[in-house]
Amino acid sequence: MSWKEDTDCCSLDGILCDIETSDVIGLDLSYSGLYRNNSSNGNQLIGPTPSYVNALQNLAYTGLALNNLNATTPSWIFDQQFLEGLEVSDNELIGHINQFQSKSLVDIALDNNKLNDSISSSVFEQLNLASLSLSLNNFSGTVVLHLFSKLKDLVLLDLSHNNLSINNAFKVNLSFSQVWTLMLSGCNLSEFLDLFSNKFQRSLPIPPPSSIVLLLSNNKLIGEIPPLICNLSTITILDLSNNSFNGNIPKCMGNFSNLHVLDLRKNKFSGTIPRSFAKHNPLKTFNFNKNELEGPIPRSLVNCMMLEVLDIDHNKVIDPFPYWLQSHPELQVLILHSNKFYSSISDCLETKHCFPKLKIFDISNNKFGGPLPAWYFKNLQAMKDVSEAERKLQYMG
Repeated sequence: MSWKEDTDCCSLDGILCDIETSDVIGLDLSYSGLYRNNSSNGNQLIGPTPSYVNALQNLAYTGLALNNLNATTPSWIFDQQFLEGLEVSDNELIGHINQFQSKSLVDIALDNNKLNDSISSSVFEQLNLASLSLSLNNFSGTVVLHLFSKLKDLVLLDLSHNNLSINNAFKVNLSFSQVWTLMLSGCNLSEFLDLFSNKFQRSLPIPPPSSIVLLLSNNKLIGEIPPLICNLSTITILDLSNNSFNGNIPKCMGNFSNLHVLDLRKNKFSGTIPRSFAKHNPLKTFNFNKNELEGPIPRSLVNCMMLEVLDIDHNKVIDPFPYWLQSHPELQVLILHSNKFYSSISDCLETKHCFPKLKIFDISNNKFGGPLPAWYFKNLQAMKDVSEAERKLQYMG
């Protein structure tokens, strides 16, 4: 079927008209079988949209996805005052997003086109917006992520694979309680993503591989950590604490070459602690407390010579006392409380090099036995040698 200007449009497939007024209120030509210019390409619209569509002023839905439209984005799309749904994905449209005249948009899908320039400010005025997909375009400029926080119904936000930069400086308490899909891959998120203490109730959103800091603690994130986490090759701080993650901890987490802080406490992780920690690993803080981890402490932690904090309390770890950590030059906090550790702890040699900087030592509620020699504690010099500056309470790690 081809389009003819003298045709009763309400009789066409893909056209929805108001029963009482016969006004066209819906236009769905997504991979519809309609075509223009007698194209031999088959079942897709090509070229620009027909000019007489400009006369349609009452559209609530416009669907032109999966065609070969390759002109400038038509202005009539943005001029619709009653538009609720716009799906123009998978075309070759160029140009930029004009100001939407409608304030009632629920779904905006413009992904996989050739659109450019910045994202229109009118997008942030769509208080009913549930889904915004702008991926695979050439959008540029800086997106201030917290502007999306007033879109209380937003469940999908996809800005991936554009030339956008994400403003990293926000510190507000975002209320993304309904967001289930957050896709920022390919954005210039080169420093950190701080979504601390929000109301996320979804699986882990994976930021771009260039991310340096990921702070997602104190949310309601669920499920297992996906393998894509292993792509964060430049990550230095990874804080997923106080959520509801479960399953095994990915083995790759011991091989991040730049990771300084790994905080997975207060989740529901099970299985064993990753066994492989590479040599010259810069890890300083290792906090897995209040999970359901089993098995031994990985011996490869001896490779983490900068380790300052090791906290695995309230798990199900079964292992002898880790005397092999005694020579760690920077270890200041060792908390093994409420596990299933056993054996004697007197294997530490009678030497001044036994835990030289240890200041916090908690081995309570385990199954240790044997003597507790006085000389053992005499050698813990760092607990006694406290400078005036260190007398104030200080968070470590």
